[in-house]
Amino acid sequence: MYVADDASLGFPEMQFGLAPAAIMAYLGEYTLPRFAFPLVLFGDSIAPQRALQIGLISQVSPAGCLAADADALVERILQLEPNAARNCKEFFQTAQQNSFDQNCRLAVEALTVGSMAILAREK
Repeated sequence: MYVADDASLGFPEMQFGLAPAAIMAYLGEYTLPRFAFPLVLFGDSIAPQRALQIGLISQVSPAGCLAADADALVERILQLEPNAARNCKEFFQTAQQNSFDQNCRLAVEALTVGSMAILAREK
């Protein structure tokens, strides 16, 4: 996720007496609990640079460049081979749910199938 350097980020629900359950359902996927829990408990705003440090966002852009940076990211994605990008995303999501041993087996299988497909195209 790209964020402008002048943005203010936070989860203010607790300031209104509402536990931010929807955010907590997936916040642990992005940052460690020792960072996430105080953010949702107190609802304090954090600067984009801090959000970057703790893994909530992937890039901070100058406010005037945010749209251009996002467009450049989209362009990079569009340059990828669609099936390879789709398979990469699928494997990445699957790997988050599996053990290391399962992921190794799946990786060998994916690499074998992928290599065979590349060889078939080259012929």
